[in-house]
Parts: sequence; structure tokens; C-alpha cells
Amino acid sequence: MGTGRMLLHGFSGGGQFVHRFAYLHPDRLAAVSIGAPGRVTRISDDIPWWLGTADLVERFGTPLDLPELRDTQVLMVVGANDVETWEIAEPGLDAGGETRVDRLTALHDNFTRHGIGARLEIVPGVAHNGIAVMPVVQRFFSDVLHGTRT
Repeated sequence: MGTGRMLLHGFSGGGQFVHRFAYLHPDRLAAVSIGAPGRVTRISDDIPWWLGTADLVERFGTPLDLPELRDTQVLMVVGANDVETWEIAEPGLDAGGETRVDRLTALHDNFTRHGIGARLEIVPGVAHNGIAVMPVVQRFFSDVLHGTRT
């Protein structure tokens, strides 16, 4: 891992921020942990922001750098019981599924289809609780820092 690259974790709204930051600045990241985002932005040349990445250049002045993103280690983490939809329900909008588990699984599948190695951790017995998933995040970042995760 080169100097100047950081580890970044976010949960819920922070998870939304983290994966979108990774699209715009993968060169600044050694590893990223995306925790239980309520709304996901999938890699897509056909769907505009925020559901997709088709118009990154027009909106942000930078294209999606897939090779650089593929070099970023990625953890996606969500509680298995994080299935409440009252806060994230968006009728008529394809947001990747109804629950945070569904949406993060859809994002993981999207990353995989684009050649981005991402580890998906669905933590048993946990609902929408950022503290409860932290042991998984800490192990992931510890492995990254010790060079034991590929």
C-alpha cells in the first residue's frame, strides 16, 4: 500500500458516501468498507447519477476509473436483520432491492460483474447497528494493514 492512500469506512448514510467517494477518488483509497447503505449507486454506463454512474464526467468532471477501483480492497457489511424499509422505501424506483441487505447484495453483484473484488459480510443477528458490525470492519482493516487480505 502506497503512502497517501487511506482506509475509509461508513455506515448507513456514511456507507452511501463511501462507495460514491470510491467512484470519484479510487486513487486515494487502499481499502473501503461500505456499511449498510440505504441507497446504492451501481456502476452503469446507462443510468445517470445517483442510481448509476453514466454521467460522472458531466457532473463531477471525472470518469469512473475501473482499473484503479479494482485495486481498492472492498468490504461490504450489513446485518442480516437489517430489513426495515420504512426509512428507505422508494416506490417505483429501482434502488437494488427493498431492504439494505438486498441493496448491498445488488451492489456486491454489480461490483463483481465489473471485476471488482468485494467481500460481502452479512452479520447474523444484527439489525441496523453500526457498532455491532465494527468487529468485522476492524478485522478487515487489520488484515489490509498487515497485508494478509488480497
